[in-house]
Amino acid sequence: MKKSKKMFLGILLGLMVSTTIFASGEKETKSEGPLEMKITTWTSNKDQIALLNSFVDEFAKLKGVDIDMDFETIPFAEYTTKLALELQGSEAPDAFWVLETTAPTFLASNRLANLTDALQEYNFDDLSRGAMQL
Repeated sequence: MKKSKKMFLGILLGLMVSTTIFASGEKETKSEGPLEMKITTWTSNKDQIALLNSFVDEFAKLKGVDIDMDFETIPFAEYTTKLALELQGSEAPDAFWVLETTAPTFLASNRLANLTDALQEYNFDDLSRGAMQL
């Protein structure tokens, strides 16, 4: 598996776990059946959704968990505003994409977790310096 794909899987998992825990404010509990997750993005491109789905499927297989994903697409022009509203209400996604320029706002509202420690095994030279500065 390419290093960038592994990095993406790690970041995606980190976002899923952190947003699920932070959004619910509850401790993780074991349940029967698949873990249902809502993942929000701005793309509706079927190939891109299939690629994202494959990342989650591969992670689920690697970890031995069953994840039932529901991808929600919000048009790019409305994305940040609608996502912020969903996060304030009862329809918050479990994982979501964040534009680099809006990341500080999401960090300040405790909707993102600092993944620096989780990413230590990766080569930071492979990551965009601008994105990492934010």
